[in-house]
Amino acid sequence: MPRNGTGTYTLPYNWNDDLANGITIQAGRMMGQQDDIATGLTNSIAKDGQTPFTGNQSMGNNKITSLGNSTDARDAIPTAQVQNSSLFNLGTSLGVADAYTAAAVPAITAYEATMSFRIKIHATNATTTPTLQLNGIGNPALDGVIKKITPGGLEVALAAGDLDAGAYYDFQRNSANNAWILMNENKADVPQATWQVYGKSLLNRDSTIANDGSAPNTTMVFGNGNFVFDDYSGSDYVTAKRKQLNGPWAAGGNQNGLDTGTKQANTWYYMYVIQNPTTSGTDFLFTATYDNPTMPTGYTKKRYLGALNTDGSGNIRQGRWPGKGVFEHNDPIVSYNTRFNNTVHTIGLHVPQIDVMARFNVHIQETSVNGTAYARVVPAWQGQPSVPTIDNTNISVGTDGDTLNRPVRNDNAFEMLVTNSTIYGRASGTLTYTRVLTFGYTDLNVY
Repeated sequence: MPRNGTGTYTLPYNWNDDLANGITIQAGRMMGQQDDIATGLTNSIAKDGQTPFTGNQSMGNNKITSLGNSTDARDAIPTAQVQNSSLFNLGTSLGVADAYTAAAVPAITAYEATMSFRIKIHATNATTTPTLQLNGIGNPALDGVIKKITPGGLEVALAAGDLDAGAYYDFQRNSANNAWILMNENKADVPQATWQVYGKSLLNRDSTIANDGSAPNTTMVFGNGNFVFDDYSGSDYVTAKRKQLNGPWAAGGNQNGLDTGTKQANTWYYMYVIQNPTTSGTDFLFTATYDNPTMPTGYTKKRYLGALNTDGSGNIRQGRWPGKGVFEHNDPIVSYNTRFNNTVHTIGLHVPQIDVMARFNVHIQETSVNGTAYARVVPAWQGQPSVPTIDNTNISVGTDGDTLNRPVRNDNAFEMLVTNSTIYGRASGTLTYTRVLTFGYTDLNVY
């Protein structure tokens, strides 16, 4: 007798009923019942795993407990194996740079649409066509090329260095195009991302700026970081690059970066990070025209990073960019080296010709005896100063009653808002000596 549909088994015969009904023991009835019991046992589940299910099983709102880890693609998965992401974290890649391999456990035998894995890359990619092969599947050159997505949703090739040794990356399968899609661009040496745009992780720091250690007169080094477009239409991430000031811009690191013209001596150049929305390519650019660089073809997004200055020989002046918009000359620059008198003196500080907080020192010397002089410096945007008096001076040059026949010297440090690199200086009389040294500035246009 089969089960009743809810799993209950009932014997075909009841021997007590047979006794009451006067039915004697019969071999046919005995063997029929024994055979029916054997069929029922056969349709039950052996605890040692011999019996395969032949239909879907309802657990009746009960749990399967003490489940072992999955080792085959068709195994049931315990909660712990999902929580620790061991099914999707494939550990560190193997192979060589640009031909990465890894193994999923349980092993996969074919790629499925949109399957995703996380892998720690062991070597930085050197080409734009790195490949990923899992569990020895297929020909990676044909079905394992790694690509990325532009903000416009296009699949494009990676740039060299997009995969950083020691960093973790998420890869999603696009079976329609036989490719792996890089879903984030984390780096091994930078903090965690703070937000994402079109699947691309953005760092919580800006690109750094420095003179190149091996070629400081011609080359700048930009660090990796994130940037918001100056039109606030979006943001992106840029990888570290060395850019030279020697000639016309070319894409990539160790290339020239000048937007137009040729390098000039005693010139301020303004540095930008730029982006091509079509290809999602990012790079750096130098221009002598603040806020209006000539952008390379296809690059329409930008962000201002800071300024650099060339000396009389056309070499990049050395210094430090320790923080956002802050610059300090390695050696103070002499911006003025004559003497003040009671006429207006125009002084060009060695700072960009834009809004900055200039840091400079005014050193004066007065050799007259028994004399007091007054001097004053003001930014050009305030207009030319009148002859200074005790009421409006900001530089003290002597003291009343100084009867010693000796020079009076004074150093005065200033931090002043300057809009076009120009300040005015004036004294109440002719001083023996005046020198202005520029130490650095904070660029108010970097934010």
